[in-house]
Amino acid sequence: MKLSVWGITFVADELVYSTVPGKTVADLLAESKFEAVAIPMWNHYCTLSDVPGEINPYRRMPWMLKKPSTLGKAAYRYSSDYTVAAGNHQILDHGVLVPGDDIGLALRHFAWRDED
Repeated sequence: MKLSVWGITFVADELVYSTVPGKTVADLLAESKFEAVAIPMWNHYCTLSDVPGEINPYRRMPWMLKKPSTLGKAAYRYSSDYTVAAGNHQILDHGVLVPGDDIGLALRHFAWRDED
């Protein structure tokens, strides 16, 4: 079996997870036959439904858009030929888009900064 190194570019206010019961992010990537995968992204926003006093933003901000953002994120099987496009939304091979297929990953984006 060929060992693959995957890159998932995300930042501290984003959480990547598996939507496939019983499968982890690592499981899904290890089983993927694709060079790049698409990760649909849902944006969460502060609203009156926020949980007061909850310090974990993943639990504090339950409200999100019903549909994923038009800009998702991408994960890719490492290649020195690949470039991660601005915003980590696409993978390019010498400037040409590497198509990303959905394998059951998802991302939640909590775009809120507090005093900390």
